[in-house]
Amino acid sequence: MLKLRVFYRIIFSLLFCTWISCDNDSTEGVIEQEMISKPVISISEDLSYIEIETNFLIKIESDYNVQTELSIDNQELISSTEKSFEFTIDPFLYNIGNHILKIKSTDAQNQETSFNVNIEIKKLLFEDQTFYQKENPLQGLRYISVHDQSGILIDIKQIEGINDGKFYADNNFIKEDLIVTRYELPTLFNGFYQLLSFVDVKPGTVVNADHNFNSPYFFPKTESLNFTSEITPALIANNFNSTIVSQDNSDYVLLYSLAQTKNFLITTSTDNLDTLDNFKYFFIDDINKTEYVLGDSKSLTNIEELEIPVSSNFRLNLYGFIDNNDFQNNKFYEVFVSRNANNNIIEIPLIDEFEINQARLSYSENSSEIFINQDISNKIIESPNANILQDGNTLNISGEYDYLGLNLILTTSDLSNTVSWSIITSEKDNIDILHKTIKIPEIILETLLNVGINMNVNETSDQGKFLTCTLYKNYDYTFNHNQLITQPNYSSNRDGFSFKKTLSFN
Repeated sequence: MLKLRVFYRIIFSLLFCTWISCDNDSTEGVIEQEMISKPVISISEDLSYIEIETNFLIKIESDYNVQTELSIDNQELISSTEKSFEFTIDPFLYNIGNHILKIKSTDAQNQETSFNVNIEIKKLLFEDQTFYQKENPLQGLRYISVHDQSGILIDIKQIEGINDGKFYADNNFIKEDLIVTRYELPTLFNGFYQLLSFVDVKPGTVVNADHNFNSPYFFPKTESLNFTSEITPALIANNFNSTIVSQDNSDYVLLYSLAQTKNFLITTSTDNLDTLDNFKYFFIDDINKTEYVLGDSKSLTNIEELEIPVSSNFRLNLYGFIDNNDFQNNKFYEVFVSRNANNNIIEIPLIDEFEINQARLSYSENSSEIFINQDISNKIIESPNANILQDGNTLNISGEYDYLGLNLILTTSDLSNTVSWSIITSEKDNIDILHKTIKIPEIILETLLNVGINMNVNETSDQGKFLTCTLYKNYDYTFNHNQLITQPNYSSNRDGFSFKKTLSFN
């Protein structure tokens, strides 16, 4: 009997151990299988709040092929078998408010992972964070308005703080490009009022950085200056000219110029010289030097011939830049001026200290005003291939250009007050005169009517109306609305041209 009990105990122990072993193996296998095969989903952006088009990356980690589905409020957006792909949520496709984004991924073993993201959607039309920061010397009123493409007003706001430049759409807005207008209405001194409109602005545009260009006064100011006054009369007597700040040769201009720059150019005035052989210049790079005499001046080592498209009624300015960095920031020196030479071959001086030399040519041709910036390395400046023809309220435009500006000047009959309304748009083959279709907000109409300017331009009045259209082309940058809004003339030192024509406005 005892032997039988021992036998049963041994058999029971073996069976129990076998059951335990099998159960552990089974559990570990399930856990390992889930860890390996169940898809893992990750997204690259915080999607809890969306007010502009938002692009994000979806990544799936799995040992098997997967099928991933995205849906908002149970409406499928996309289905993909890729393990890494991008998707963009456009808030203008949904109603304002809360929505649920669901991402579900299923692998080849039919194992599924899903999660939900709660999204709050608003529809940002336009945001300007820079207009408030712009210098306001006349203590004027500032407004921004947003219109649709047909010229109907969507909203207008007075800009008194950085957050006042935000505009949102309601659910009735059908997504289309916008017209954004800045208004500067001075109150300290009356006289000049400015409206600046930008066409083709994409919904969701955020203007958040000023682009500083076109100032020759970026050099660090020197605190102390030791410079003898004896040089000033000597320079004037010998026809020398300080050109970076002013054409005025006064002692104030000379000293102010030297205080503004680490290098300062003074050249002979060349307008009345028969030859450039007598061209002299000072290039002052040591402001601590206390004496300068005429013997310190330099002579030219190189004179080039530049061919221009006209021989009269022109002005040619030659500007020098020490290096490309100065060129990028428009830190220039005026070297030479020529006018109405009755010859289209102009001799120009090249100064050794300048790495880049740029000609700026302005002239009139066929009732148009043309301004050209060009590096002189090609030794030739050609007329731009551009033209503007007016047919009633429509302008037909030919040639290659980047953007255009329609500028309407309105003046009171006594010329005491003036409004300048510029409309800037990207390249088009034809365009209507938009001043006739954009509805000016009532608060602007009333403000300007109080100073004698009627902005209902289709009404008959005795005020002056002058309309021009200017085409702009630049060869070394990509057209950018953000830069254009913050600094409309930011590219004026680049190689390119402007072509302006006076139009009729009835």
